[in-house]
Amino acid sequence: MDGVLIDSVTMYERHWRLWADRRGIDREAAIAVHHGHSAAETISLVAPHLDAFEQAADYNGAVAEDPAVDGIRLLPGARAATASVWMAIVLLPYSSS
Repeated sequence: MDGVLIDSVTMYERHWRLWADRRGIDREAAIAVHHGHSAAETISLVAPHLDAFEQAADYNGAVAEDPAVDGIRLLPGARAATASVWMAIVLLPYSSS
């Protein structure tokens, strides 16, 4: 969904800044390398002295528990695409006799 129907880059960047600030890591370094990498890979690159898997669990937990949706936006055409899928799944099977 991300990158196709929604754009969550701003939300992830906010979480990387929070994670880096709490650990005294260069926040912009984390932002620069996180895209396309798992949290553990990102942490290994920007903070090799930390346990990447432990830190990734903390990072991913914080993201999962965040109730805020600021920083997540629908991409152009997403609403129409999901409406089309809904019609195909729900309405079309009943439209023919």
